[in-house]
Amino acid sequence: MDVILGVVAIIGQFLLGIEVAPPFNNPYFASSLRDFWGRRWNCVGSSTLRLAVYNPILNKASRIIGPKLAPALALLSTFVVSALIHEIIFYYLGRVMPRWGTTLFFLFHGLCLIVENTLKTKINVKWHVPRLIMGPLVFGFIVYTFMRLVMPELLEYNVVERAIAEYAAMVDFVKDASLYWVKCSTNCGYKTWNEIAYVCHQIN
Repeated sequence: MDVILGVVAIIGQFLLGIEVAPPFNNPYFASSLRDFWGRRWNCVGSSTLRLAVYNPILNKASRIIGPKLAPALALLSTFVVSALIHEIIFYYLGRVMPRWGTTLFFLFHGLCLIVENTLKTKINVKWHVPRLIMGPLVFGFIVYTFMRLVMPELLEYNVVERAIAEYAAMVDFVKDASLYWVKCSTNCGYKTWNEIAYVCHQIN
């Protein structure tokens, strides 16, 4: 996944000519669950959920249930939304009604993250486990729970094979679009993407 999305980001940056944020930030070296989910895994998705779900619920909940409980509610709500998004994606790929293993995975990690944040707040620990040790522990815990809760459903629904087919179709589309873009830019003598897109649209 890290490699595939990285390649997609590079292709998008080449075609659009804009800086594309990296999808991952060395998730294998996460020092905690909070570090993994909030800063290292699927950075674009995390930022989007933070702006669209976490922050609005945190602001609303702080006025209703207080600032102490609001972060936990906002965090759990964010994981619920992420779980539903993944269930929809897997349904699209597998065309099979979900058995909610993916939702259970995200709910479990949301609760684990709440416990982790609470313990860090309550217990003032002055020393930290070295990242070289903590990274494999955190990543191993996530992989283990993923294999137990999510992977059986993915294998049963043939989601992996379907996802590979979707990525292959996307690569073919990007390749054809790139060749078409080069052809238009060469034959028409236009430089900017808007000019090329306009001319290509007129050709079609």
